[in-house]
Amino acid sequence: MRLAFALPAVTSPSVVKSCLLNDNDPIFAAIAAHQRAYDAYCNWIDKSESIEAVLPAEKRTWYSGAYERQPPDDCKDDQAWVLLQIAGNEFFDKVCRAHVVVVSTEPTTFAGVLALLSYIGTREKGGNEFLGDIFTGEYLAGKPVYRDTGLLFVETITKAVKKLSKVH
Repeated sequence: MRLAFALPAVTSPSVVKSCLLNDNDPIFAAIAAHQRAYDAYCNWIDKSESIEAVLPAEKRTWYSGAYERQPPDDCKDDQAWVLLQIAGNEFFDKVCRAHVVVVSTEPTTFAGVLALLSYIGTREKGGNEFLGDIFTGEYLAGKPVYRDTGLLFVETITKAVKKLSKVH
């Protein structure tokens, strides 16, 4: 299942000009890095589904996840399937880490604030939960770490707008 998402279109000429003039705003790099990681993860999903379609069910019984990173010792799944599942861990972890970077990177321009709001809004509208208790792509004592990215986002955007409007 490929998740539908695209970067939001920015139609205002003044916003486009501002984006071009303020390309040093770190939020643009954070958004682009997340989009690349997300696209790579979606490509992995596509590949996984195509292999799943041709492998018999008994050759693909194990599915990797945050709590089961390696197949059980008695796993008899096709080796290609096992390797694909393990690779999926890396793609998923990378997109999750990029996700945290996006919501924690303070825009340094109003164009960056608009880009961040648009990016997250588009993600949420697309049915891809972006704000909430989200896996960070990190582990502590072998257990996945989760973070409230909604709260982190509100803190980040509040700091950025205060700085940009010189309000303290």
